[in-house]
Order: sequence, then structure tokens, then C-alpha cells
Amino acid sequence: MALQDTPLPPPIVPGTLPPEIIAGGGEAILWVFFWFAFIVTAGFAFGLIYHWLRYGFMYPLALLALPVYSIGALVLVGAMLSGIASL
Repeated sequence: MALQDTPLPPPIVPGTLPPEIIAGGGEAILWVFFWFAFIVTAGFAFGLIYHWLRYGFMYPLALLALPVYSIGALVLVGAMLSGIASL
């Protein structure tokens, strides 16, 4: 029996994902990061919008940026959801 004919054992990879996540397609772990990022972004956006509305009279361009910021946030959330859904 030649050396190249001996079967190799399966590789041992430390820190692999649990089988139920792998069986589900792997997207389950992304939902954790999505919701964490969504909550952090919502908190940041609330603080940003609060300050824009509170001090907007000093910076009138901030009030013009609100619709642009809102549309950008919706596009970003939609891109994250469609990326996760495509897995």
C-alpha cells in the first residue's frame, strides 16, 4: 500500500460553529450581529437626531441632512436584510 493511498482523517478545526447553525445555512449567526448592530445604530441615530432637532436652529444644514440620513439608514438596513436573506 502506497503512502498516497492511505486515507486522511478529517481535520480537527477548533472553534467551529454548532451543527444546528451549520445545518441552518449559517445565516443564524448573522442575525445576532444584525440585531446588535441595529440596536446600536438606533441608539446612535436617536442621539444624533435628538441633537439635530435640539440644536438645529444653530445649524440649519442639519435639518436638511435629516431626510438624507433617514433614506441612507433605510437603504443600509435593507442591504443588510437582503444580504442575510440571500444566504
